[in-house]
Amino acid sequence: MQGTTPMLRSLLLALLLCVTRGQAAGERPFNQDEQDFLRQCLRRADFSESTIDSLALAERSFLPRAIEINLHTTNSADPYQKFFEDSVITRLAGFLVDQDSLLRAAEQIWGVPPRITGAILMIETRLGAYTGKWNLVDLNLSLQLARLNRVIEQNADSALARELRAGGSAERNALRARISKRAVSRATRSLGELQAFWDVYGGSPDWHLQAGSWAGALGLCQFMPSSLKAYGRDGDGDGAVNLFHLPDAVASMGNYLKQNGWKAGVPPEKQRRVLRRYNHSDAYVDTVIRLGEFAAARASAGAPATP
Repeated sequence: MQGTTPMLRSLLLALLLCVTRGQAAGERPFNQDEQDFLRQCLRRADFSESTIDSLALAERSFLPRAIEINLHTTNSADPYQKFFEDSVITRLAGFLVDQDSLLRAAEQIWGVPPRITGAILMIETRLGAYTGKWNLVDLNLSLQLARLNRVIEQNADSALARELRAGGSAERNALRARISKRAVSRATRSLGELQAFWDVYGGSPDWHLQAGSWAGALGLCQFMPSSLKAYGRDGDGDGAVNLFHLPDAVASMGNYLKQNGWKAGVPPEKQRRVLRRYNHSDAYVDTVIRLGEFAAARASAGAPATP
């Protein structure tokens, strides 16, 4: 969009905003063509006919907003700085005091210090306060449609409108190429996650109610379904793994980290490598370590228990 006049730029932005507002409609049932496309995708991924029937595609919803979030990259200068606010550190310190017995018992099994476990829970879901609102079956099915040309074109338009609104400049072809690549990646991954989800929840009467983040993660520790299937552990001995229950979330996190190389007394550089398996971001790893240290120090100094 380099070289456009201010007037032309304004007119183009207005046009794109009109178009993308119309495209950003709320969720709706999948239409018949979309259901047929989804059946083809599921069959190619070796879903059984009985599973496809059980998914009840006619009763599932298309989530265009979830697709938009997945396909548009949002960069933040420092997305983790908010976790160093005094109120956050104090709350985590209180959590470490309140849950000391649970966290130390888990440390004996998995080798993960309470400060690390607590920091991850705080960063992922604010200790369970924000676990996600997106229906996970609808989300993973919707992401199959992300690779359709019409959906890619719509999201290229909305990405361009966002760039212009922010005063930036961008080439639509470059935006479209980036979005198309992301759409294929998300669609491919979501099929595997849907299968893992079904393996875990398919026999549950409330499988269709399970909710999580826009990325498809669920529970206090924000596991993808494939991680839940591979690493989920029953921490309270009730015979089930429920990542929305603190003992199970703590046990599952501990198992994940241990299986990926965490050991008691592991050197700092190895700690970082293991934590990076949880989230592929150096800033995330730094935040887990520093936040945990700050909160543990405050807890040792006698932080009050949380209300």
